[in-house]
Amino acid sequence: MKSIMLVLTLLALNPAGIASANFWDQGFTNGYSRPEIASLYGTFYPVTYGNCLFGPPTPCESGPAYGSSPTYLTFPQGASGSSNYWALHINNEPAFYTEGTSNPGIPGRTHPLYYSTDANWTYYPESYDVVTDTDIGENFPRAHLIVRHLGATHSHDANGIMGLPFVSMGAQAGRGNSSNVGSIYGTPHKVKFWAKIWAYAEPSGGDYWSDGGLWFYLYALSEWGGKKRGVFLALKHLGDNTDASSATDAGENFLWNWTVTQSFFYPGVDWAFLDSEDLNAGPSAWHCGFTVPNMSSTGVDYQFNVDLKKLFQCASARGLFQQSMPSSGSVPISGVHWGNEMNGAGGYIWTSVHKMSMY
Repeated sequence: MKSIMLVLTLLALNPAGIASANFWDQGFTNGYSRPEIASLYGTFYPVTYGNCLFGPPTPCESGPAYGSSPTYLTFPQGASGSSNYWALHINNEPAFYTEGTSNPGIPGRTHPLYYSTDANWTYYPESYDVVTDTDIGENFPRAHLIVRHLGATHSHDANGIMGLPFVSMGAQAGRGNSSNVGSIYGTPHKVKFWAKIWAYAEPSGGDYWSDGGLWFYLYALSEWGGKKRGVFLALKHLGDNTDASSATDAGENFLWNWTVTQSFFYPGVDWAFLDSEDLNAGPSAWHCGFTVPNMSSTGVDYQFNVDLKKLFQCASARGLFQQSMPSSGSVPISGVHWGNEMNGAGGYIWTSVHKMSMY
């Protein structure tokens, strides 16, 4: 796997001062990316913590586990002056549950984010890169995302399998996109893209799932009732008990506090979780009215067209939000993202997305 990544040629990407329309970079032709928290260019930076969105019994942590030392992130791509970029987010957020201390998984707090083509990519839990594979005649960029746990020393802490390493990239209002990317009851509210699973190794010995697990998600963010709401749609999941939904299970609601004031997730999100194979499973009242490809094979480019209006309406009808979505009016789509997550040891998942557009 490492040798394959090293033959990919890094695309020279220059940020363009393009006004936001849908995604600022419709079709992912530019591909300029940077972490969602400003000034993450190989320098120390401060983060601050605020209030939680949800009260007890929802866990609420408010500070770093490892004292007050500055956070460091290794991410050399691009220059800090661009206002248009695809926003990256990484965390190992369950660490603060398992460590018994307050570690909300801040990027670089416990480990750096590396280019997937960097020599150190096999060591750190999250890697990311934008590459054009000219060796096979591709003249367009792909965003590559990798998460892995290759053993206790290849992790964010000495416990190895503790936590869930997560990396995502996408278009987000206020974080590289100058406006919302769409509108639930307006236009655009659909997203199209291509996605591929390049390779994976299913982990074992998970801390939260007995045999470990892998996920590849599309997630989208909105807001109503004064709170951020979002949907995680699992495009692929592998491992014991990694299902979020089934023909007899509408899906999951998860209230999530995120106290990092610089993050677009602050102060938390009311999340709905659905599996792609269950969009039209179960009672007719649960049906979402569209389907997406089953990512059954590695090395295959799958084309996706996701109706976010129908997805949010479906999640709301299934009772997966703390407060139902309004049936009309102004309901924004503030962000659309793609991400990998895993739990366990001895595993990894490598995915890519390209040609992402709103319509």
